[in-house]
Amino acid sequence: MQVDLYVRDSASGPWHWISGVPAATPTLPTLTDEEVGGIRFTYSSSATGAHIAANGTGATECVEVAQRTTNRSTGDGLVATGATVNNTVGATVRVPDAAPVSRTASAALQIGPLNVRVTPGKTITPGEVPAGGEFSVALAARNASNGPLTSLVIEEPGSGAFLSEELTFAGFTGWTWPSGATAGTVVWHFASASDQTDPISATGAPTAPTPASGDWITGFTLSYTGEIAEGTTAGATFTVQTDPGMIADAAPFYEDVANVVGVTGTNPAGTDTETASDDVRIYFPEVALELEKTVRPALVTPGARCSPSSRRRPRPSRRASRRPASSSRTPGTPRMTPPPSGTPSARARSRSWTSPRVPR
Repeated sequence: MQVDLYVRDSASGPWHWISGVPAATPTLPTLTDEEVGGIRFTYSSSATGAHIAANGTGATECVEVAQRTTNRSTGDGLVATGATVNNTVGATVRVPDAAPVSRTASAALQIGPLNVRVTPGKTITPGEVPAGGEFSVALAARNASNGPLTSLVIEEPGSGAFLSEELTFAGFTGWTWPSGATAGTVVWHFASASDQTDPISATGAPTAPTPASGDWITGFTLSYTGEIAEGTTAGATFTVQTDPGMIADAAPFYEDVANVVGVTGTNPAGTDTETASDDVRIYFPEVALELEKTVRPALVTPGARCSPSSRRRPRPSRRASRRPASSSRTPGTPRMTPPPSGTPSARARSRSWTSPRVPR
């Protein structure tokens, strides 16, 4: 098979064919800066007596092309309006002692207008943690456009403040590289130090720098470039360590912390920026327990038997618990749920009863 390309050297230059070399494996001819406008396949053989069987299997070739943003002939933009293009393929068969026979077939290509849309995602798990515990933050950025993006950016946080002396970045635990991205960077932000930029890749999440004493990471920005495919998602998951003393042993015994992620996508249609948020409730750690003691019967005679029994049960926590994640959550809405066990302080109370003395 021989592959030839129909090219021109400049926008005003003439179109002409560049011939390839016949080979068993299709090979494109060498190009420099030429613009390609067509392709030609020639099937032949130099072997004596070789021929293409009549009514045999037809040749099928697939050529991948990239959509232009402008009409090559008129220069009109295609991003906002799109277009319909008719494409024609021609084939010619030559046999000995007969005139060549040619046929054509056509098909229409509908080019839709390009848009730019991104879909952000933010999930914090678990939704409630005691001070001193950890929680995970999952970030996602999806290309919801009908074409590729040239850049995709994730900003954490997208607005406001989140990481602090009491909520410290503890490292990435998940990493999703977007399809079509060829390069990327992470910019680390600090409370005091200047931003630090490092390269990122599809091989794995970057390692966070160690802040100087008295400083801390306040956030980061992930940027991807290339031809970021339609429908693909970039993302990362990281752990946050909470400070054991960040919640006071005083009402309301908890703090709700909101976190926003910002996502920005860019392509020839423009730029789209969206945000998503979630929140976590951090509460004062405690273990609450109630003890009850009962003796039956309440009145006994000397020598009689009685049956003391006791019961223990968790005491409702003083903190207000959030509603389940599946419902709309209003900070401060109480729910009588005991806090997790294994926390540092404990309180208990007992109830006792003494049988009346019976005269001998």
